[in-house]
Amino acid sequence: MRLFIDTNVLIDLLVRRMPAYVGVAQLFDKALLRKDKLVISNLSIVNAHYIVKKLPGVTEQSLRLALHNICVTCEIASFTPSITMKALVSPFKDFEDATQFHCALENNCDVILTNNVRDFNLSTLPVMTVDEFLSVK
Repeated sequence: MRLFIDTNVLIDLLVRRMPAYVGVAQLFDKALLRKDKLVISNLSIVNAHYIVKKLPGVTEQSLRLALHNICVTCEIASFTPSITMKALVSPFKDFEDATQFHCALENNCDVILTNNVRDFNLSTLPVMTVDEFLSVK
């Protein structure tokens, strides 16, 4: 199964944001055991870096190392001009969410995992929180 990880889930993992971190850590562990593919867009990596580096006590070196360690266990989905163009004309209210959706779609993901399910209400892919996904898998 190909699991698309939204930016907020990546941030939960990076900053160990409770209580979400517990489920995200389980997701990563179980995905590796089950041979699921975790897919993260390169936009999520950039956005997570931008947000997390502003937090107190976070160094550039430690953040880059943490992102590197996550990236070696995931597939990084690149944006294409097609994804950008589809997102620009998408009915999604939020451009970043539209971009993430089209990235997941173009990269043949089976589900989008996010903290904000309602942001993806126009998705044609299943959308779940990490805890919802773990409860059915």
